[in-house]
Amino acid sequence: MTAELTSTSRWAHRFPAISPGALGHKLSALAQSLRSMQGWVTFALLFLVVLSVVWSVQTANWAENSALPLVALAGLVTGVALARVPLHGLILHGAALGIGSLTTLWFAAELVAAGSAGQGVARVGERLGLWLHAAATDGVSTDTLPFAVVLMVLTWLLGYLCAWFTFRHGKVWVALVLAGVGIVNNLNYLPDRHWSFFFLFLMFAILALAWKRVSDRQRVWRQRNIQYSSFLGLHSLYNTFLFGLIVVLLAGSLPSELPRSSIVRRGYEYLRWPVEELRGDFNRLFAGVPARKPLPYRVFDTTLPFQGPIRLSDEVVFTLKSSRPSYWRVRSYPTYTSQGWISGATQVVPMGRGTPPPASETLPRREIVTQEVALNFSPRILAAAGIIQGSDLELEVEVPAPLTYSLSVAKAGNNDALPVEIRLLAYRLKGLVEKEGASLSAARVKEMLPKELALVGTKTDATGALQEVTVRRPEPGQPDILAVRSRKRLYSSDRYAVTSSVSVATPQELRRAGEDYPTWVQDLYLQLPDTLPQRVIELARSLTARAETPYDSALGISQYLHTLQYSLDIPAPAYDGDGVDHLLFKVGAGYSDYFASAMAVMLRTVGVPARVAAGYGFGEMDAKGRVVVRDKNSHAWTEVFFPGYGWVEFEPTPGRELPAGIAAADDPTSFRSGRGLGSFAEEEPFLGDFGPSGRGFGSGGWLELRRLLWWVALGIGATGLVIGCTMGARGLLGTPVAVEGVYRKMTRLSSLAGLGPQGGQTPREYGHGLARHLPAIAGEIEVVVDTYNEARYNRRSPSEAEETTVREAWRRMRRTLLFRVLRRRL
Repeated sequence: MTAELTSTSRWAHRFPAISPGALGHKLSALAQSLRSMQGWVTFALLFLVVLSVVWSVQTANWAENSALPLVALAGLVTGVALARVPLHGLILHGAALGIGSLTTLWFAAELVAAGSAGQGVARVGERLGLWLHAAATDGVSTDTLPFAVVLMVLTWLLGYLCAWFTFRHGKVWVALVLAGVGIVNNLNYLPDRHWSFFFLFLMFAILALAWKRVSDRQRVWRQRNIQYSSFLGLHSLYNTFLFGLIVVLLAGSLPSELPRSSIVRRGYEYLRWPVEELRGDFNRLFAGVPARKPLPYRVFDTTLPFQGPIRLSDEVVFTLKSSRPSYWRVRSYPTYTSQGWISGATQVVPMGRGTPPPASETLPRREIVTQEVALNFSPRILAAAGIIQGSDLELEVEVPAPLTYSLSVAKAGNNDALPVEIRLLAYRLKGLVEKEGASLSAARVKEMLPKELALVGTKTDATGALQEVTVRRPEPGQPDILAVRSRKRLYSSDRYAVTSSVSVATPQELRRAGEDYPTWVQDLYLQLPDTLPQRVIELARSLTARAETPYDSALGISQYLHTLQYSLDIPAPAYDGDGVDHLLFKVGAGYSDYFASAMAVMLRTVGVPARVAAGYGFGEMDAKGRVVVRDKNSHAWTEVFFPGYGWVEFEPTPGRELPAGIAAADDPTSFRSGRGLGSFAEEEPFLGDFGPSGRGFGSGGWLELRRLLWWVALGIGATGLVIGCTMGARGLLGTPVAVEGVYRKMTRLSSLAGLGPQGGQTPREYGHGLARHLPAIAGEIEVVVDTYNEARYNRRSPSEAEETTVREAWRRMRRTLLFRVLRRRL
């Protein structure tokens, strides 16, 4: 019993009982705050602050978001409605989240084509389920609907929290900080001309902050019965607008780029690493969201999604000296999905210091390339030519994890996705189980395995009979390196030296390579998803119908892709579409990610192992003979496996050639010839779209800001007119709390009617004269004058009943006085 009482008292302390009278008082206060002009102006300014953030998001057009202003308004209204409800905040926040979820679902359902709201919600749930599956399985999603939903959720939360902190806690600055963080974060991913929205936000924020300050002062004055002008708030807004205009113009004229010390830059890079991890996940889960401005340093993470328009910067990534021209590979991708490439299951293997042999000992016709690299940013993965063999750094390499297969004896051969020899092994195991039963041992199973498989484990049933066998492929003799990273963190201005091997096999040698592929190559690099459209397969077969060797197949497909159009400004594939099919049959244009993918996928359909490599093109030579590689040189190409020679690079992107010296073409040339060493810029055709870096007023930004400021001035002028008329009407006809205020309004309105007090008249004489002219309200005039005389000259404060009587008398007489004013003016 004691424990029960203690628990009850604890909850009673956190959620105190509310009497009906107290509840009615709280609800009355809420209604009064909503009815007051100050409350409405606060709400309007807060809505404009949130709306400036929403406008910046809408203009970016990240995803379909036409309903964002309504979502923001719904969040604000919810916050205002719940702010003064006399319940604990946790309960109200729970209710708010429920309202917000329903609001988001309602508007999200409008974005999908459905016959009814219920069907729309079901479609939204289905697509969000696919997105969550991609998030949980390290997959890729090109669907923009989840991002639209995220924008709606964030917009609703922004509106709700802004209203909550303003109307519940009176802390408008918290609302402004939240909105400021939102708009700055959004604008960081937009071209400089969009920063005019920030100055618009700044103007509204200054007005909201000033109005809140004036409102607080007026509330204190009312509590102390201090009289003040009804137009004080309007004057304050006008003066604040002029001040804010000056602040905005000064802020826009200040320089935006300041020099940073090496210590600051190093600290920034240290803090950026965790963000880069999130950036990789963002790119794979929101691959359909277009890029609106060049971001420094493209991230080559474990996925290479099919994206829409991309924008790359002119930032220098690194400079290097190399003994041979090449593409600078960062990562290769083995597993294809219709939404992009993924690394799949991988493992990290240490790779110590050491000097490489003069040539590769495991593969012929490969040449050692030495590179001395000077970094200009802090990389997670090293860029180098071909296959890295050694470095002056301690390295670790990422390689595919050995493929593991679980074979069910009872369902032998039912899985067509398994390699043929694995299915044959399952049939043999089933026969042995039927023949030997429980006497079949693990050692016996191990003896019958082919050399390409190793036994991992077995599982038996209750009788001891073999039920399941797990086997795996052995690791290749030479590590199949997907990516290489330093075991210590590298920063900008760091240097490293690396040696790697590249293929120098001639076309004739590659044609004679044959098709005797290792089993680990067949398992991993012939993989294709079930979602690949049949017309992609048929096109690949038609392009390679006359090819006599895998090399000829690669050459034929590459030549076909070179006939298509190169463009960075393409739409992303549909969420349920295929990226290669999107390039070949829908848009007929794309950039290197698409062309490299198309070649690798079509080669796989005809039995040729291939994969996509991503990194940087050759770059450009500077006056000192160094190769300068910029972010805009980001590139993807195809690697094809040839028995005895390993991975060989191909260039399927239109208008691009492999650097001279890489012998995948029929006419290789030497490094000294200089062919193919021109500046390769993935971003080149679109560099003119972007002005210089910075957030001041460029020409486009100034014009847009000027247009916005005109609209702002017009809107504020109209708002000021409405507020002025409303406050003027309130000044003349509003019902004051104090008796002195009622008497002053009566004299002001009667003066406009030509019946005001004359010089030397006492209040009583004035009242008698006014009553003679307006006998219909003589009684009300007498009540106001007599109560005023008692308060003013007898120094007796009127009772609450008397004040109520005076206010009721004013409400009855003000209409008669107003009609008398209008009749006189007309």
